[in-house]
Amino acid sequence: RARQNAIATRLESAVTRARAREILNGGRTEDAFSKFEVLERRADATACAYPASAFDADVKARLLADTQAGTSNPARVLRTPGGVAGNVARNLGRLGLPVTLFSIVGDDPSGRWLLGDLHAAAVDTSGVRRSSGPPTGSYLAVLDREGRLVVAAADMEIYEALDPAWADGVGRSLREFDAWVLDANLPGPTVARLCGYSGDAVLVADPVSVPK
Repeated sequence: RARQNAIATRLESAVTRARAREILNGGRTEDAFSKFEVLERRADATACAYPASAFDADVKARLLADTQAGTSNPARVLRTPGGVAGNVARNLGRLGLPVTLFSIVGDDPSGRWLLGDLHAAAVDTSGVRRSSGPPTGSYLAVLDREGRLVVAAADMEIYEALDPAWADGVGRSLREFDAWVLDANLPGPTVARLCGYSGDAVLVADPVSVPK
């Protein structure tokens, strides 16, 4: 508890503790604070973060009745900005912390929408590439009436463009950051190459899903 309070004290310059809980994890204090323990590394300076990879459009459909396979089901559908890295970057920006996102989006309406959302959260997107090939990443989830996941689909082909050569290209810039957040939507060889540039930075990784 004392450790959690120490982290909260450093966040209060940006938002109140109540607002931090709301932004980070819907009031689940233990989970919220564990995600931001990386900020403890430098109590005397503002921590920076480098989230990398997943930055996509999320579509969630929650069924209004019992699931019926092989046919359409009445549902409420919600489209929101998402992706592991995008969510981390957005929350850090809202907390008033300097954060830069290194990722890729398509040259399409979804990509422009996602970039606009991050700009509104004061996230630096200068490290985001625009692709004329595969579209912006997207994630589709179908939930039953109780909110349990029935099935999900992820179109993440665009992240294959973030190869080891890309990692080498951004490596020097990454040394400016005190903390990185990586996720497994990046190809394995790219993750390995990036780790070689981490130096003394705090490195946090999210495996994303069971297959990855």
